[in-house]
Amino acid sequence: RQWKEVCCDLGVPESELIHLESTSYSKKLSTLAYRGLCLWFEQMGKLATKEKLASVLKKKGLRRAEGDRGTNCYQTFYSIYSNIRTIQYSY
Repeated sequence: RQWKEVCCDLGVPESELIHLESTSYSKKLSTLAYRGLCLWFEQMGKLATKEKLASVLKKKGLRRAEGDRGTNCYQTFYSIYSNIRTIQYSY
């Protein structure tokens, strides 16, 4: 559920996220979060920044815990963000 809240706060319409969720080939949260962030990138272009993502994650209380080496939502979203940016610039 957090992936959907984060994407909504980034400006992706909830109706698009519901459609994405219902048509997704995978119900894994990481896949849904990835596809939601892809929608954000497509819609916002250069305005889809790491700073904007960090601001939304902080607002949601999803910040990196000091000394936390485990995977958390913050790390997952940043990892997805980095992967999307890499793919965008490889074309």
